[in-house]
Amino acid sequence: MLYQHFMETNIAIIGFGVIGTEVLSKICESYKNKKKKLNILIVEKNLKNIPGGEAYSEYQSKYGFFNNPLRISNPEFVRWLKDKKNNKKLCNISLEKKYNLDNWLKLNNFFCEKKISKFDELYVPRFFYSIFLQEKILKSLKNLKKNIKVTFLNGEIKEI
Repeated sequence: MLYQHFMETNIAIIGFGVIGTEVLSKICESYKNKKKKLNILIVEKNLKNIPGGEAYSEYQSKYGFFNNPLRISNPEFVRWLKDKKNNKKLCNISLEKKYNLDNWLKLNNFFCEKKISKFDELYVPRFFYSIFLQEKILKSLKNLKKNIKVTFLNGEIKEI
């Protein structure tokens, strides 16, 4: 069965962390006006880690924080984070008890008060990036015609 997936595949993305997500987004962006069919296979060791992989998925990283402040983070992510709609959504998510972000919200109350001038030195929860990646990929796939087929496969590539 795995062999059949690869035989029908034009592009295989191994792992669907940050890089895999960005690759799929760029492919979708560059391919949206083409008529030829494209089959993309995404092989991910743990489907619970989609999107964001081990480092940024909600499943794996809901208790961790970025290693660097926003001033040196992905500019596209920072713009997304500062957007009022996204900021409100993340504030609401942060209030959910399962994320245990009470202390983070107390220390960074300006985040939900939308005092964007203080964002530069902010260290945000890692799974915020997963939410950003999820929206990015859904937007990319939504803009496509039916010429691209994406298949997810739970598995691990041990040898090429």
